Amino acid sequence: MKNRVVISVVLLLFIRLAAFELTEERVAYCDSILTLILNSNFEKALSHTDAAIKKDSNDILAAVLHLSALGLRDLDYDEMVDSTAFLKSFERACSLISRYQRVHGTCSLSETLKGMALSMHASFYLRNRAYLAAYSTGMDAIRTLQEARELDPSNKDVNFFLGLYDYARAELRRRFWWVLFWYPGDKSSGIEQLEQCAQEAHLTRYSALLALSDIYLQEDKPEKSLAIIERLSLKFPDSRFVLWAKAKYYDDQGMYAKAAQVYGILSKSYKSEAMGSHNSMMTANKQAHMLYNAGKPEEAARVCRDILERAEIQNNRSLRRDTERLLRRAN
Repeated sequence: MKNRVVISVVLLLFIRLAAFELTEERVAYCDSILTLILNSNFEKALSHTDAAIKKDSNDILAAVLHLSALGLRDLDYDEMVDSTAFLKSFERACSLISRYQRVHGTCSLSETLKGMALSMHASFYLRNRAYLAAYSTGMDAIRTLQEARELDPSNKDVNFFLGLYDYARAELRRRFWWVLFWYPGDKSSGIEQLEQCAQEAHLTRYSALLALSDIYLQEDKPEKSLAIIERLSLKFPDSRFVLWAKAKYYDDQGMYAKAAQVYGILSKSYKSEAMGSHNSMMTANKQAHMLYNAGKPEEAARVCRDILERAEIQNNRSLRRDTERLLRRAN
């Protein structure tokens, strides 16, 4: 459900604006919006970016940040919260970018932002299981980002998307080599591009770091994953996105008690949100599994009973059954 590499197509939305012809004031504004997004304060991020666009209808950065807030909200809650709002935001971002390019010409920045918007749109199709549309839009995004790189070879922000694309293609070929032996893609090149992005990019640095934290686990380099998670935890201690990465690391390393603790924090955080009921129960279920794996069946049983006492659990048959099975084992 929260496979970080699969959905890192969405995690590309963590944009950090630190250059690209922006004034220090604009950089500070963008960083404040990104902090709101990364800390799941989506409504404030949306209202602030809407206000910026009303003030300056040519603000293509604010338009893409607005789209990012909607996309990450869907990821955080693991559901499509408002598809109409997302599509309207996408159309507005594309319209503003097109107008910007007609007036100012095409530059690496505008193509990068256009590629980001297309990537988010592809993720939207993917979440709705419109796979052909997702593929077509995703390839448009890749071509746009390749053009952005050609316009400015020093632009490392595109490395996130292009590097992740190379890594994903290589991983797909590895898993299905007997039918995809011809499929291009280089894992080493993909990882190298992501590492360059994490070190040098201005717009997608945090996206690359979160993707690498997952990829390093898959590549059996847990020490590198932990270094990234600790770095992000210092800057964003309450971010659910970072907490997910931390929980996955502990689970992967067999540190089940610590994983349970993080899942418990996530469950409480989601429970405090109006739209967080599903994820609160799901992370509590993961907490119970981790407690059981850690040799703490009594604590696991307590968490299971708490989940089963929630009225909302009746609306999630598979989660209810899994929790009931775990409770039987733990008793």
